[in-house]
Amino acid sequence: MAKIDRAGWYRGEILESHVGLSSGSFPQAVLKLSAEEKFVDNQVEKEHFKLETDGWVDWSSFEETIIGYLILFKDTDNFSPETQLFHYDQLKIAAGWSGLDFDELENLAGKKILFRVDEEEYKGKPKLKVNWIDHIDAEPSQQLKSLDSDAIKVLNGKLRFAKTTKAVSAKTNPTPAAPTTSTPVAITKKPFAGKSGAQEKIAKVQAEMAAKRKVIADKDTDGYTKDDAWNDIQEKKGETDDSEINDAWIAACNEISGDGNKPEEEYTPTEWAKIRDVVIRDLVL
Repeated sequence: MAKIDRAGWYRGEILESHVGLSSGSFPQAVLKLSAEEKFVDNQVEKEHFKLETDGWVDWSSFEETIIGYLILFKDTDNFSPETQLFHYDQLKIAAGWSGLDFDELENLAGKKILFRVDEEEYKGKPKLKVNWIDHIDAEPSQQLKSLDSDAIKVLNGKLRFAKTTKAVSAKTNPTPAAPTTSTPVAITKKPFAGKSGAQEKIAKVQAEMAAKRKVIADKDTDGYTKDDAWNDIQEKKGETDDSEINDAWIAACNEISGDGNKPEEEYTPTEWAKIRDVVIRDLVL
């Protein structure tokens, strides 16, 4: 299958789904999506498909796919409503995920969803990325909608908060309170109350992903080279597109080197092994 080559709204099927960790160790859903329909809303495409208005057209004959990496939380350890990202809710809406069990993310294949592909610049080059998912019948629009002025006036009429002016008091020089004891009070950590069932599931997934990151970890890195790292990745690539592997490789080199400007000959065998593991981790190979 070919890779989706243009931005737009698509309807399609989840062909594969996995739970993984991003390069920053944030939990993410990894979805391989097929493009079965495309929403046509520009003049050139409307003329090509002989459409007078915006609408959906069959796209299945192109046999295009894309892999979406949807980060779910902005924290690496605390997975809660305070740290969840919008992809968390959209996965629940689009694919019926409960949001309580990471194992479910391994079994979303066959679900039909709506998804948005946008072009972004990555290291100076354009790259297509899945930025939004929704249920299959959702409207293909992320535009913010506002009420008209009359409706806003009605809402204003229902506001029951009185406007007050905060009084400004004269400055004084309060006397500092005397310490109640000459011995400093020790600050202790709150005891950990234990994990809930959902947290145990998450911890299990984290442990499994940590094991994945140790791929070939026992291999002696003495004399390990760039070619060795690349060959190990190729052995595990499966149907992963070469362009995705190349992007992940570049990102891994930058992550390990710190600034992306390190000459190739200065990488150590251990660093080539780390680059291999980062690529395998990010692509969930």
